[in-house]
Amino acid sequence: MLVIKFHDVKVKTFSFQTNFFSFFSKNFCVIKKTITFVSNKNFYTMETMTIETKIEITKDAIESTLVTAIEGGIDYWCYISLQDKKQASLWLEKEIEEKRLTRDKSVHYGWMDAMFQGYPNPIRIFDVEEAFEAETYEDFDDMEPIGYLSMENIKKGLQKASKEYPNQFNQFFPEYVNGDACDADVIFQLICLDDVVYG
Repeated sequence: MLVIKFHDVKVKTFSFQTNFFSFFSKNFCVIKKTITFVSNKNFYTMETMTIETKIEITKDAIESTLVTAIEGGIDYWCYISLQDKKQASLWLEKEIEEKRLTRDKSVHYGWMDAMFQGYPNPIRIFDVEEAFEAETYEDFDDMEPIGYLSMENIKKGLQKASKEYPNQFNQFFPEYVNGDACDADVIFQLICLDDVVYG
């Protein structure tokens, strides 16, 4: 009989490959992991165990989270470049005219649909107080963005959120539970700023 106890004993270790869940029930899915145990006289003590899980995140779930953030109140810190959104929308319109893409009407914003369908440029994110000082669109060319919204940053931000802010992440992914504007704000900041800076 194998007895597993959680303890901080520091002695010689050894590792082996095992179907861990088969210890408990045939009904669990089998996940092969390397589990490190430490040897003691009368029992084995589990020192560490890492289990990685993979979930599928749909475009709809991402879009819902972004829209919740945008319409729910990130404007206390965030200004999304109107110029960049317009350029993204124009890019999508051209792709549609040339019959390379079609408009996904399930996506609320045209510029966001463009981003999902391969628009090559990131959307600049500015500090709202600095943005309000701009008098023309050209002024933004001389202004330093505080972050960017792009598919690459969405992936990085969601990965970080799943590890560092799991409570907020789990409200939206893999499917919506009970996330609100504050949860979406946290995720939006992790996507665009790589950190939670505001709020």
